[in-house]
This record gives sequence, C-alpha cells and structure tokens, in this order.
Amino acid sequence: MPKIGQYTVFSTLVGNKNKHILVTGASGGLGITTAEEFLKLGANVTCHYNKNSDTLDRLAKSWPYQTFAVQADVTDEGAVISCIVTAVDKFGPINVLIVNLDPLFIDLKRLMSVNHGIWPLV
Repeated sequence: MPKIGQYTVFSTLVGNKNKHILVTGASGGLGITTAEEFLKLGANVTCHYNKNSDTLDRLAKSWPYQTFAVQADVTDEGAVISCIVTAVDKFGPINVLIVNLDPLFIDLKRLMSVNHGIWPLV
C-alpha cells in the first residue's frame, strides 16, 4: 500500500481503477502528493488549483488520460459550481473528495459564506 508520510492510503478507498477523485489545493505540497498517490492507484484525478497550475504539468505528463486540472477560487460559489460541473463532465461522478486548502492564503470569512447547497452536485 502506498504511504503518504506516516499515513497509509488504503487502495480500498479507491477500489477498482477509474474512480474519480477531486483534490482541492492540488498544485502544491500535500495536495499534489495526494493526487499523485491516487493516480498511482489507477484513479482519475481532478486537480483543483487557484492560481498556479505549473506544478500540475508533471502529473499531466505522467498520467495524461487520468489527470485533469481545473481552476477555481473556492471563495466564489459560481467558480466552485463550475469546477464541479467541469470535473463531472470530464470523469463522471466524484467518488472521493479531498479538501486540502491552505488557510493562510484564503479569506476564511469569504470561504465560510459560500452557499453549501452545492454539495448535492458532488
């Protein structure tokens, strides 16, 4: 089983190949590492980023048919809805959502004011 730091990612979380994983904040650190581990397990991974997609190029080159990058400001409800719709159009329903955001770079008050009625779309 692959390891992320001291934690084990169970392949049963992904199950069979071609499950759709959406990783927010996937352009750096823990996010890109998490996305890569799911790609190694055979999942299709939508990699969300806000401003910098450069680091996702490596994943797209290694797994061109399993990786999809999508930009969205998570404090903008319309952008989040568009991100989800675009991801679902690409790989189908989202099976696993990994919420990985750096609170130092997000206006938490704006983030918490987002209408959470969009969750059924996931």
